[in-house]
Amino acid sequence: MGTAEYAAINYPNPLNSGLSVTGTAWSCIGFPPQGDLGLPGTADGNCTPPDTYPLLSNIGDIYIYQPYSEVECFSGGTGCNIASNHSGSTNRGVFLVRSKSSASAPPPSVGHGSQVVYTLQTVADGSLGGHSFRQALVTFQMISDPRAVTSKTSPVDSTKTLYENHSGYTTVTIDDNGKITTAEFEQGEVFARYDTGAQVVGFGSRISPTYPVALNCSSSAYPSDGTYTADCERGEGWSFLTYSDPIYSFRPGILAQLSYTPTPADYLAWSPAVAALPQSLSQNTLLTGPAHTCAGVYTILPAGSYVYYIPTDLGVCANPAPHGLHTNRGSLYLQDQIGGTNSLGNNQIVIDESASDPGWDLGNSGYFHVEVIRGDD
Repeated sequence: MGTAEYAAINYPNPLNSGLSVTGTAWSCIGFPPQGDLGLPGTADGNCTPPDTYPLLSNIGDIYIYQPYSEVECFSGGTGCNIASNHSGSTNRGVFLVRSKSSASAPPPSVGHGSQVVYTLQTVADGSLGGHSFRQALVTFQMISDPRAVTSKTSPVDSTKTLYENHSGYTTVTIDDNGKITTAEFEQGEVFARYDTGAQVVGFGSRISPTYPVALNCSSSAYPSDGTYTADCERGEGWSFLTYSDPIYSFRPGILAQLSYTPTPADYLAWSPAVAALPQSLSQNTLLTGPAHTCAGVYTILPAGSYVYYIPTDLGVCANPAPHGLHTNRGSLYLQDQIGGTNSLGNNQIVIDESASDPGWDLGNSGYFHVEVIRGDD
């Protein structure tokens, strides 16, 4: 899934030169867990637990689990398994190819006292201080006080909460094929925002509450093609929950899964790890979804041609931001030039197990991590 799938299929040698891609993050012994074509499945349709298969390292054994996933439960209490072989993970990750001499980004500077650190990472297009980049690794980080988080009623759902944090030291790091630049935002230039009603999270600014970057915005024009005037008013789950099979609402990531509230009669459920994630800007949590980096609206494409996926009709970001965001290294602009335009062309699409064509299943995604650091840690 994601640009990782597109690159793996369409690039002749994707491991030979600079590469920045995002996609669904799996750590699964026995992948795909339900089997596919000539690949055997596991007995219960889940990944084999790694507890008896440690990865050896110089400081001890390493175990990596698959905690965030779509879960499908069966009647009669016969058990649950991962609902989809290839898109069943709701976690997201980044894969980079860099030369050996590439430098790494500096670590965050954390002082004394209780603090909260917001980290958002994705791959995006734009420019910083006049230097243009395309499909570069972009990392936003804000260090703040958890007491600075404010809350009010979500404009989308009056029963849910909109959280914001406008106070903190915020940086953006651009890794453009190994050329790494870190810039500091002017105080108050950007802020952390999580609308639990829309299930959209990211960093906002005076330009837009969802720009420079927001995760889990709907990939379909909302409320319709003819009246689409503002991006990210609804989360991706909105596009799927009206569909006859709500399992599709889980595909875009953790945020979309959180937008679906299962009932005892449903055969779908959150995986226990997703259910345990706080929906907050002042508690440790992890949130994932498609990444929109656009100060306005996206172009609108024809609906996808594969009827078993919800049509995805947003293309690329239509226009640049009206002005740059102020940093100590010049103005930052982000303008998504990938969006939902990637296509697998004539390559075969396996039903329910690969990306739609075209669509945001082949676009970039990202993660938003909240880490609370206590003063005595």
